[in-house]
Amino acid sequence: METLFNKVLAWLNAKGFPIIKSVDEQAIVCKIMGFSFAYYFDPDDQEFFVISFPDFYDASKLTEEDIYRIEHQINDTKKVVKCLCDEDHDVSLSVEVLTGPDPDLDTIIPRATKMLLSGAISFRHIVDTDPLQQLLDITRPSGTAS
Repeated sequence: METLFNKVLAWLNAKGFPIIKSVDEQAIVCKIMGFSFAYYFDPDDQEFFVISFPDFYDASKLTEEDIYRIEHQINDTKKVVKCLCDEDHDVSLSVEVLTGPDPDLDTIIPRATKMLLSGAISFRHIVDTDPLQQLLDITRPSGTAS
């Protein structure tokens, strides 16, 4: 039986997405339209995988409070897309995918990727238009970092 890892790897190759790295049937990192996406697999569950849009935003200029508030807003509004900021202030998004025994990857992967991109756009929109962030920018003395 062909593993889910191999099915996804074959799909990505067939679509011409450059594979950056693959690890022991547990992870694939590829480029889609210049952005890195990571696929994580559980060898014991052939109907489940996670797609991640890692480190798409450097949040080092945001306060920890702002980061948590935006994470929660994304997690609450996007439901399926989960947002996480690591200790280096790099923001990542992920989607958990349940496939069934014969996955339609031509539908699943593009849909999940669009959800991740929508989450990234929402994150950036919140950061760019958040009234509290704008107030910080206005009240910050010139020449100081955010």
